[in-house]
Amino acid sequence: MILIPIRKIIAALLSILAISVLLTCSPSEQQSKKSDELKKLMTFCYENGIFNGTILIAENGETIYKDALGYADFDTKRKLNLDSPFCLASVSKPFTTMAVMILKEQGKLSFDDPLSKYYPEFPAYADNVTIKHLMTHTSGIPYFRLGRNKLVYTNEDVLDLLLQVDTLDFVPGDRYSYSNGAFVLLSMIVEKVSGMPFYLFMKEQIFDPLGMNNTLVYDKSKPQIEN
Repeated sequence: MILIPIRKIIAALLSILAISVLLTCSPSEQQSKKSDELKKLMTFCYENGIFNGTILIAENGETIYKDALGYADFDTKRKLNLDSPFCLASVSKPFTTMAVMILKEQGKLSFDDPLSKYYPEFPAYADNVTIKHLMTHTSGIPYFRLGRNKLVYTNEDVLDLLLQVDTLDFVPGDRYSYSNGAFVLLSMIVEKVSGMPFYLFMKEQIFDPLGMNNTLVYDKSKPQIEN
């Protein structure tokens, strides 16, 4: 409940900052003033437990403020820096969707392909679940909750658990419901269709072409990650 008013306060402060800067400063002074005021704002947020992380704010293609505030490891008190990597968690889902779209553009799959085409071992409902449903959280495949009997769940573990689901939460396409299990299935479909491990497909088809040299999919090979 407390996040909403905090966000509104920050938004209001940023609006006041923008207006006051525009009214009182020349263009070069505006940028310097914005940077100073943003630093004050983010320092306040960090010191009051609202923010721990790295931030970059750009305007018209130019960076006006960037900083690293807080810890990369709270237990060891190791500080964050501007090159600290972060686990994207569910923010990675658009990248998985992008991988599927690349394969569609290459003519290797269709958004209308049923799940059963790639995993016929699912119950009969898989005939009505399409790749598009998986991509748009409209499949009816339930949200997968990690259990506590294992420290690490592989995609195969998740697949085994999803295969035990007898019925969908709703008829595919009838409504929206966030489904992480659907995206595990999508990443596995990417592997089946492309013929290569998901992490390698992402590297060759997305990260390398875009110059994302510090981005990777953390997989069972446990690659070393600096910083």
